[in-house]
Amino acid sequence: MNAPNRCPTTVFDSSSGPVEEPDRTEQARHEALWKIGRNTIRFQKMEAILKSLCLICSHFDIAKLREKPDIHRDKRTMGQLAGTFAKAAYRADERPPPTGKPTIRFNLIPNESLGTGKARLEALTAVVEGRNRLIHRWLVNFDQESATKCEQLVAKLDAQWAHTQDECDLLVSIWRDVREGLIDLHAYFQSDQFEEDLRRAREG
Repeated sequence: MNAPNRCPTTVFDSSSGPVEEPDRTEQARHEALWKIGRNTIRFQKMEAILKSLCLICSHFDIAKLREKPDIHRDKRTMGQLAGTFAKAAYRADERPPPTGKPTIRFNLIPNESLGTGKARLEALTAVVEGRNRLIHRWLVNFDQESATKCEQLVAKLDAQWAHTQDECDLLVSIWRDVREGLIDLHAYFQSDQFEEDLRRAREG
């Protein structure tokens, strides 16, 4: 006969008082550590996408566009990247200053249904604040020896995961679309049409 479902129990040690069940503590610790890693990886993924999008939204000369940008050289914080991206993605009317040489400018304009640049920045800022809470508060106060504390952290990590899902999916979708555009752009750079367009631009 199967044992009935029951809540985790607490055992007692006469010398030190109540002690949480070892199996419960180990299971809660394992789940908390796994979900810390899961959430952290998501934040790192979003930060890497923001770095790539910020580079693409920036003004590059043609020589740099032929190269693959190294996002690891970008030392900006995730909050700074979020601000740069939100501003760059909604600057349709902005024109770069003249440089005296041919340039190609990228401007990423998300679908209007996604709201304004301010709305996007607010959403990304909330993600950044969540990341900072995880790294600078939750991990600092993480008590691995307490099943209760681990379970409380797991609940917060699950809520954070759900809260960041839509924004993560959106960034991934934007990056996939941009990456497809970059493939087309690379083919253009290798074409005779590009050389012809470049010649005309240099001639005036």
